[in-house]
Amino acid sequence: MYFKVIFFCFFSLGILGFLDYGRAHIINVSTAFDILLILSVFIYKPKFADKTSLLMFFIFLSYFFISFLIAIVFQGNHLLDFLLAYKAIFYFTILFYFERKTIGGKRRFYQLYKWLVIFFLIKYVSSVLLGLNDRPLLFRENNFELMLLALLFYLKCILFNNVKGWDVIAIIVIFLISGSKSAIPILFLVLASLYLKGLTWKKILSFSLIGIVFIGVFVSLLLSKYGLSGLAGIDRIAFFRVFYLEMINSSILEVIFGHIRMSALSESSCNALYFYPGLFSFKNDGSCYSLILHSFILRSVFDHGVAGTLMIFYSCHLLLTRAGYTSRVSYTFIGVMFLNSLSVSGFNSVFFALSMLVYIGFSPNKINNNQEI
Repeated sequence: MYFKVIFFCFFSLGILGFLDYGRAHIINVSTAFDILLILSVFIYKPKFADKTSLLMFFIFLSYFFISFLIAIVFQGNHLLDFLLAYKAIFYFTILFYFERKTIGGKRRFYQLYKWLVIFFLIKYVSSVLLGLNDRPLLFRENNFELMLLALLFYLKCILFNNVKGWDVIAIIVIFLISGSKSAIPILFLVLASLYLKGLTWKKILSFSLIGIVFIGVFVSLLLSKYGLSGLAGIDRIAFFRVFYLEMINSSILEVIFGHIRMSALSESSCNALYFYPGLFSFKNDGSCYSLILHSFILRSVFDHGVAGTLMIFYSCHLLLTRAGYTSRVSYTFIGVMFLNSLSVSGFNSVFFALSMLVYIGFSPNKINNNQEI
């Protein structure tokens, strides 16, 4: 039942993605996928895997609810500002509820994966060859959606215990023509995890050649964008500078546990990032929150502290290992999330939640129990 819902959602949004070759989908894809996640709560029986999943569910739910009371009820912050800052906490609450629930077996996963790759390949290639968009997208900006594609490609190789040449070629083509600088290191990490399990000279040579191609494309993308202005033109450096100034003026407790829920950045920090008006507070009073820092790592440390950020990464590892994945798979998944979190929203992205939902629903524990439907 739920597989059909997931497949219909991806398939229909993928088809709609061909109706517009601009920088945005014709509908709000993030909202559509968020609704899909919420549906998972109602489709399955309200039953937890065990006491651990119940405990983790209540930890994240309590943290979300208490933060809501502080930020919205007592401080009077805007609801949308809060929801954007606490999406990762909301996602983990759902994921621990969803733990050990089944979506399907290998055949159903491959059906979903195959159509996604076809859609990505056609949309990206046609966008670039026809000069319609030098930063193609199927669902949302490719910095976000390519993280999902890389993780699904990795899961396909895990479930079928092989790495087919045509699959690799298709994925590499999609990533290299995407124009996304943050996506290339992610795919490089995934390929490294797949190819470097049993080292042979053939694997070392082939992986080295792939690495040279990736590095060449990555450097050319950097030079094409920053060749005139140099590294000073990289906006991520501006974000980190603002974050650094905010943190050195914070207390030890704020560094460890985060600032008081929904603390606004200083006026000088907001003024320094005035060129991102769309990321200022929904209150339209000139204030801004950690959202404006772009990077999930920076945002998480500011909002939840070092302890909260480590808890998020640990919870990701816990979900994967309890689903039957090896530590190698878990560390690769977390590595992908870390790389994505350096640049964009990482765990705050609905594409993370979808990836984890698929990993849980098609876990090796279910495959090994002969659930091949």
